[in-house]
Amino acid sequence: MIRLLLILLAISTGAASAELSATAAWARASATGAQVGGVFLTLTNAGPTPVQVVSATCALAANVELHTHQMRADGSVGMMAVPTITVPAQGHLDLKPGSFHIMLIGLTSRLVEGTAFPLTLSTAAGDAMTVVVTVGPAAGMTAPAAAATTVVPCCPH
Repeated sequence: MIRLLLILLAISTGAASAELSATAAWARASATGAQVGGVFLTLTNAGPTPVQVVSATCALAANVELHTHQMRADGSVGMMAVPTITVPAQGHLDLKPGSFHIMLIGLTSRLVEGTAFPLTLSTAAGDAMTVVVTVGPAAGMTAPAAAATTVVPCCPH
């Protein structure tokens, strides 16, 4: 299944040059009845200017939001939606537990360990990139091995 998604993704993106790329896209397996899930990945920007990710879509969720964790006035830390995630010029940004991540809200099916699903990221420039997200263990804190080698280019020019 993962191999088929990667082949289809390679065909759809062609041999385009890319300034933004994604690696190690993964999510934790969800429990039966869970309504939310988190997606984590590394975004790399090879270009000379920052790239802003402004939205994400996924067929497995009714709503998808860009999120981060922030210190509240009472000293606790909580998640909150953000309008953009900026990837610095000539740099990378790790979307990881406890930091920036993508929230899948209103899951329409369970995230099952060992499966994969597509997620599309959109930038402020109007470009879109579809990444293959590998589902790892429910208690995982890092990308499963199957996700670690996946490189997805963005934005044909």
